[in-house]
Amino acid sequence: MMCRQFQPLWTVVATCLLAVSLEPVCAQERPGTARVPGAQSGPPPARQAQAESGTAPRVERPAADTIQQQLPAGMDELLLKWERESARIERLRGDVTRFVYDSVYLVEERSVGEFWYESVDKGRMDFKAVKLPDPPVSRDKQGANGKPYTLESGANERWICNGKEIFLIHDDNKLYDLVRIPPQQQGRNIINGPLPFLFGMKAEQAKARYGLDYGKLHRPEERIVQTKEGKRVRLPVQYHIIATPRTRVDAAEWSRAEVLMYGSFIPKAIRLLNPTGEKETVYAFSEMKVNEKIWINNPFNDRPPSSYTLDNNNRAAAEQPVDPTRPIVPTGGERERR
Repeated sequence: MMCRQFQPLWTVVATCLLAVSLEPVCAQERPGTARVPGAQSGPPPARQAQAESGTAPRVERPAADTIQQQLPAGMDELLLKWERESARIERLRGDVTRFVYDSVYLVEERSVGEFWYESVDKGRMDFKAVKLPDPPVSRDKQGANGKPYTLESGANERWICNGKEIFLIHDDNKLYDLVRIPPQQQGRNIINGPLPFLFGMKAEQAKARYGLDYGKLHRPEERIVQTKEGKRVRLPVQYHIIATPRTRVDAAEWSRAEVLMYGSFIPKAIRLLNPTGEKETVYAFSEMKVNEKIWINNPFNDRPPSSYTLDNNNRAAAEQPVDPTRPIVPTGGERERR
């Protein structure tokens, strides 16, 4: 029997990246990272009652006296502009490269893939294994002891959300996870997921749910710099936002999230840090296509082949309400053996 220990993730776009997660009890090997929203071996009585009554789970909110936060200059205006611009994105697709850094095992996992997003609640991400160099040693990442990270390839997997169901398909093992989304949580409730920034979360919601600040790569105005060779180079506008959780629910899933965007508010990269700070996931986007009128094939209609097996660990989760604060983006990692 195979199972997966899932690790939180703020893990994206959902479209620009999307994902699933599970939390069954697994052997203590190097943990994987995909999760299925709300999955657990035995739901608490309150959640079970919600499942039976068909009501949506209550989303934790910051206490009233903590809702107000001192934002850096210009953040209010930037959030409002971000809200307006992201609301104009009806369709988005592109390429994505995922890096998962494990500082405990000094491992860097790499995957390449594609993603698709369609407003308001459809998304897909396909990841494929990569060919590793020989020897498989990272040239960019080192541990505190100076030892380079060992390179590993990510799994072949697909994440598909059609608005009513979420499939996480593990092609290497011919297994898949399935979560059915209750009617009351379909549609625009997807912005309550862990990566709402790319879904058009309202500015006021973002301020209530996250601590917000600028990152060191934030450049709200175009700059002209001079290289060592004396050449003048134009640096375009880009936004670098850092978010930290303000609720216990979010803090249990991630400790820090960074979004790097072009001046058009199209995502450039996303960086996520897990609660313990031992695992870092980075998504780098390229070849972005915005609001294309026609996609020859509907990417959200694919289903697991009939020869694939539904992972039994996820059956119960499929019938429970999906907690909108749980991760919905794949974070990498591999399935573990009991």
